[in-house]
Amino acid sequence: MRFLLYTWVVFLVLLIMGGLVWLNPTQVELVLTPSWNDVYYRIPPLPLGLLVDVVFLLGLLIGYTVANLTHIGRK
Repeated sequence: MRFLLYTWVVFLVLLIMGGLVWLNPTQVELVLTPSWNDVYYRIPPLPLGLLVDVVFLLGLLIGYTVANLTHIGRK
């Protein structure tokens, strides 16, 4: 029963993430550093929805990693 619940949650999250990409197709560039000798470091143009999804997944990964490290530190 728990597996079925997890499957539905993952399916809904993927559906919402796909909807974000579909609703926000505008290409955006993210400048990572200020100008240095007229050189900018930036990511290639990505759809805004995909950028939002990637940042969301990175946040989940960082939160999961920190939670596990603090759990290991308590033992």
